[in-house]
Amino acid sequence: MKLRPIFRYNILQALLIVLLAACGLGQTPTPIPTMTFSAPTLAPSPTVSFRSSGELDSSGGANDPTAAALPRDAALPPIVLATAAPGLAQRVEVVLRDGSFLEGTLYQASDIRVPGVLLVSYSDEEEWGDFPRRLRSAGFTALVIRLRETSGVDDMADLLATLSEIGSVDPSRLAVIGSARGADTALVG
Repeated sequence: MKLRPIFRYNILQALLIVLLAACGLGQTPTPIPTMTFSAPTLAPSPTVSFRSSGELDSSGGANDPTAAALPRDAALPPIVLATAAPGLAQRVEVVLRDGSFLEGTLYQASDIRVPGVLLVSYSDEEEWGDFPRRLRSAGFTALVIRLRETSGVDDMADLLATLSEIGSVDPSRLAVIGSARGADTALVG
């Protein structure tokens, strides 16, 4: 007995309907998350308060506006601690490459470029007497620095670079004079 193709198609269709009806829809499946969402939260960030430049303590570092424009490892000009009247000495602070400071006194001869003299010692500046003032009177700019006990080649290089950055100093004409143990250190400069 041979089934006709239309009849065969109807039997297959009825069988498929019975199978689908037997499965039933049942309960709706519960969705299970496959990954955890890790976006930033909407919590506010901590409040940061900024102080104006007037509120900052200038003794914490060099607040020279040109410092950011200098190349890496460049020397800063000395920081003026106290402004003096023309012809008087100025207290300055020199920033070394390790971030430490050395205080000294700057005797500027004039606003034009003149030779610079670095006077170094491990003692007080008074041991130089009126020598720095005489240098200024003779047309030199003198920077008097009291060295720290650990001063060496790097400190001398930084001091000479700083002296050359002073506007009234001709960087091609520098001299170093040391007193007592400072004379030994001056030789390595």
